[in-house]
Amino acid sequence: MSAYKDQEQTLIAREAARWLCLLAEDAPGTRSSFVAWLKRSPRHVEEFLMASAVLHGLDGAEPSDTAEIERLASQDSVSRGARNVVHLSTAGDDERDIEAGQDITAPRRPTVPFNVRLLAGLAAGVALLAIGFWAVPNIHSYFQTWTTATGEQRTVGLSDGSVVYLNAQSRMEVHFSAAARDVELNGGEALFKVAHDSHRPFRVHAGDAVIQAVGTQFDVYRRNDGTTVSVLEGKVQIAPDPLRSRSDPPPALGAGEQANIAVDGAVVKQSRVDLPRALAWRERRLVFRDDRLEDIAKEFGRYSSRRILPRDAAARSKTITGTFDADDPQSLVLFLQRLPDLTVQPAGKDFLVQGR
Repeated sequence: MSAYKDQEQTLIAREAARWLCLLAEDAPGTRSSFVAWLKRSPRHVEEFLMASAVLHGLDGAEPSDTAEIERLASQDSVSRGARNVVHLSTAGDDERDIEAGQDITAPRRPTVPFNVRLLAGLAAGVALLAIGFWAVPNIHSYFQTWTTATGEQRTVGLSDGSVVYLNAQSRMEVHFSAAARDVELNGGEALFKVAHDSHRPFRVHAGDAVIQAVGTQFDVYRRNDGTTVSVLEGKVQIAPDPLRSRSDPPPALGAGEQANIAVDGAVVKQSRVDLPRALAWRERRLVFRDDRLEDIAKEFGRYSSRRILPRDAAARSKTITGTFDADDPQSLVLFLQRLPDLTVQPAGKDFLVQGR
């Protein structure tokens, strides 16, 4: 288990212990907040049951508790007008303290008489009555965040057998459940090799677009001015983010095709893509075809702290074609120095480029 998962599990276990104490005090609003906390993750239910078992044991639960469990679960969920939803606005101050990340030490003993076995049963009852959509396979739910620094590339094996190659200066969040496999690409670039699973779609969220694929390989590059999707194998479907839906029909991309997605979600499909160029980064090469020096300099900035800084309009708009070593900005500098319409001057570890 990674250090990240250890810390996450420890925090959830502490929260579960804290809820035992809060429920014992039975302050107004505590039970509805407790139900909301349970619904956020099946791991919350698991840890609460574990905490209950450790403190008092569950073997002696009385059969007569069943009716009470159903009654309390009904009061806290069904009778509030929604079987699957508890409004977060009902959360009390104690819950906000937990969410703020305060350190929660060993649990206090209840200060008033309280049947913890009943609470454990309530947790199980709520899990069954109010969140029945959590199937047993969801015990394998998975959440992780991956980032890469300047010049760093990572190969990430996901829990479903998929593999993600993460380029430099990139960040992704992986959310897996029994129903779906969702990846949020917050920035940068990633190549996805997706393991087939007919029951769980694999979706990459990039700004206002969702790229969905099953058993395929595709590259997603998210920039400030839009996102580029390139398909190596199989097919992907591009759809607008459901929270910002558009009327345009979602395009499908096949192997060897590419699409550019604007920041507003508009999709422009290209029938052919230069795949060697799109995937050159995997070999730490940068391939440019009549690209502006301003954009080229940004690409080099993802791999090296030595910056190339176009200083005027002539330098920024200069178009260049060539292949360069991503880790060697000096190779680009030497190329620029040979151009008659540009001047290059060192500035510390950086280089200033201007038109003549």
